[in-house]
Amino acid sequence: MNRFFQSLLIAVCLMASNFLFAQNNVTYVYEDNTGNNGKVEWTRTIEVHDAEIGLPKKVLMPVKNISTEPLRILQAKTHCGCTEATAPTEPIAPGETGYVEIIFTAKPRYENENKMTLPPFTFYQIVDIMTNFDTKNSVVVSVQGTVIK
Repeated sequence: MNRFFQSLLIAVCLMASNFLFAQNNVTYVYEDNTGNNGKVEWTRTIEVHDAEIGLPKKVLMPVKNISTEPLRILQAKTHCGCTEATAPTEPIAPGETGYVEIIFTAKPRYENENKMTLPPFTFYQIVDIMTNFDTKNSVVVSVQGTVIK
């Protein structure tokens, strides 16, 4: 449960920073305080372009093993029914790149039970990824974009 609240706090902070700096062309640098630091190169923000309600959009997130040991992605966990993540089943050898498959399927968004928000609208989801390099702390990846219709 603690990991969920940690992920939720990180997601809220990321959303707040995106809102505050939306007007600027800002490059974000994510600090990795997990055991993956210096061993794995991540893409920490995944952009899903031109999503349509009901149509799955697949994105492959590269994960490069820059360590001298095999990398195993133990878990890729999502927090809603609109996003799925599938980790590679085989270890990623040192120097090699593997891919986490992320599928986002946009669903109608409701302001209340009677009023639906019509596209375009933006979305923001998170995926927690756990590896064999740190089995207690997950790395948070944001999945974001725009639903166009």
